[in-house]
Amino acid sequence: MSSFEFVVGHRGNGATGESPACPENTLFALRAGLAAGMNGVETDVQLTSDGRFVLFHGDELADGRATFDVAAEELMAMDFGAKHKLQGDEAKELDLLEELRVTMSRSPSLSLMSSGVEEDEEGEEEEQDVVTAIDAKFDAEHAATGPAWCVAPVQQCRAKCVPSLEEWLKELVDHHAALPSAERKPFKCILELKSTKFAEAGPVRLLIDALVDWLEPLAKVGVHVTLSSFCHDALMHAHEYASSEEVGVRGQLRLALLFNRYNKPLPSDYLATVASHHGDEVHCGYFALDADVVSAMHAANLQVMAWVPHSHALTGKQMDEQHARLQSIGVDIMCCDHLDRLIN
Repeated sequence: MSSFEFVVGHRGNGATGESPACPENTLFALRAGLAAGMNGVETDVQLTSDGRFVLFHGDELADGRATFDVAAEELMAMDFGAKHKLQGDEAKELDLLEELRVTMSRSPSLSLMSSGVEEDEEGEEEEQDVVTAIDAKFDAEHAATGPAWCVAPVQQCRAKCVPSLEEWLKELVDHHAALPSAERKPFKCILELKSTKFAEAGPVRLLIDALVDWLEPLAKVGVHVTLSSFCHDALMHAHEYASSEEVGVRGQLRLALLFNRYNKPLPSDYLATVASHHGDEVHCGYFALDADVVSAMHAANLQVMAWVPHSHALTGKQMDEQHARLQSIGVDIMCCDHLDRLIN
């Protein structure tokens, strides 16, 4: 691991080498990043039309609908495969059965017919038996040869879809709970509030309510949650509600103000803005940070996270130079698309 306190996988695993490794903001990407050794992860939270939360970067779907106008069930049945270097956030529907057929075609012994399962009148319980049988065959034949985070074919289909917030948090709890106590290290889970709806207090309160029951199980295994947003009002709402007597979880949440969405310099009053919104961290693009700025943030008792936007298309050498510069000026957290350039 580098000298950064936290190396954070951008939207999961980000990218490995010169091409995207996994669809961003998916459980597949999360598992790959954990296997790579990251000790933090950043993902994007969207509110759905039925009041649930899913992890997806874009505010709109390919058909022009706003994400918050779509129900969670529909979103979670889609594979956005947002491999940013290739296709941005263009969405395509994922046919789970077709994905399963493709996977099975690569392993002929994994067939529905060979599972020994017969249909019943209802079909539902029997369908689950088929899934279980296929997964068991895959585990028996491929566990020894595949990467540690590779899962059975039916599970892989789901792992490449848009996950719910609950699925993401459960994955983190299960992963860290399975580690020996001596191997558990502090892990940072950054949830960026993406939806424009988070400018309103109601959706932020709904998110806090969804997180409350997860904070203790996460903390028990060393995972700590930071809420971040370019919408600073959303963080004010989070602070006020989490600090309220009825909720009382402010001490278990960190708040991070995001700056420099469009490569602009930090505003002159950024420290006052952070203070007035009760921020604990500042997250911004690498180009806005120098030794004086980082020192000023540390003097205000703020953690500093930098990221290198993939839109800058830096070469590997340029990325390494920026990582070295950011470490030398005392940046605490590095959020990156190329974990392999910072780990091992």
